[in-house]
Amino acid sequence: MLFGSAAARWQNAIFFSVQTIATIGYGQMTPNRTMANSLVAVEALTGLMGFALITGILFARFSRPSAHVLRSNVAIIAPYQGKTGLMFRVANGRSSQLIDIKAIVTYSWMDRAADGRAIRRFQQLPLERDSVAMLPTQWVIAHPIDENSPFANRNQAQILSVDPEVFVALSAVDETFSQTVYSRFSYADEDIVHGATFTDLFGATSDGVLTVDLSKLSDFDRVPLPAVPDSPQT
Repeated sequence: MLFGSAAARWQNAIFFSVQTIATIGYGQMTPNRTMANSLVAVEALTGLMGFALITGILFARFSRPSAHVLRSNVAIIAPYQGKTGLMFRVANGRSSQLIDIKAIVTYSWMDRAADGRAIRRFQQLPLERDSVAMLPTQWVIAHPIDENSPFANRNQAQILSVDPEVFVALSAVDETFSQTVYSRFSYADEDIVHGATFTDLFGATSDGVLTVDLSKLSDFDRVPLPAVPDSPQT
């Protein structure tokens, strides 16, 4: 009987604390004396601040938009304006529109320092166009390979020999939420295809409506490139 009475008191105390923290206040129990009222005040304030904090965290977590950018699984070195260029393509994977899309592409490779140590170097690649106003279909991001490019006068074996990786950072404004969203990805050595061109995504229905097949985003066809002399990278 004594054990049951103690258990009942603990049960009432726990339920009273829950009602106080949640500011329900059924009124079946009331605090008595200063110590009990102080405890109720602390629990009530803790409950208000706790629920406000949890609500803010959940709102920030689930209301924050995220970019769903589709991208080709490979980056290709393809013919470009009479020369060659490093290219990959991206598309919007959401129904909402992305506007003011910006791209930053960084190339990384292994090199040797003056004392012989292996170090990793980074170089931002200039692009044909580093921003577009919107992304209704696809965007082929191209880096022209000229005399200043780290890919200049490099054949496939020479490019792959330095453990290359191409890092891509995209930023855009989500039209629905009017907030900036980000996407980042990279292409390692096995993802860089030498001597290829992307397959066309566009088609048309029988009544002439233009279609875009994003399932072909990574498809490419092999094409010949100008021969590059086989010499070590400097």
